[in-house]
Amino acid sequence: MVVLSVSQETYGLNVVVCPLTSQMPEPNASAVEIPHRIKNRLGLTDRDKSYAITSEINVFVWPGPDLRPFEKDGKKDIYFGQIPGNLLIRIRDEVLGHAKTQRLKTTPRD
Repeated sequence: MVVLSVSQETYGLNVVVCPLTSQMPEPNASAVEIPHRIKNRLGLTDRDKSYAITSEINVFVWPGPDLRPFEKDGKKDIYFGQIPGNLLIRIRDEVLGHAKTQRLKTTPRD
């Protein structure tokens, strides 16, 4: 889930993403549950709960090796859809809160 993109002349477009998981977050992790109606709108049709982990982020150059197209309407695509503003703001605010308290784990993926 892309939370922020930063354009850098040298490296191109860097993106900051929160990991998504269908596993219950670890006790020391912070996460926001993605409601089923939003998952369905994004094409994530499994019945499991999904979470955006807000206590860690991944950073990589876009597009990059971690970007994998999926089949959508008979063609390959990388865009799942838009997350409603109120949910995205909640996720962003939690990530920023962890960054301010220096409890945000950052993993470079390139």
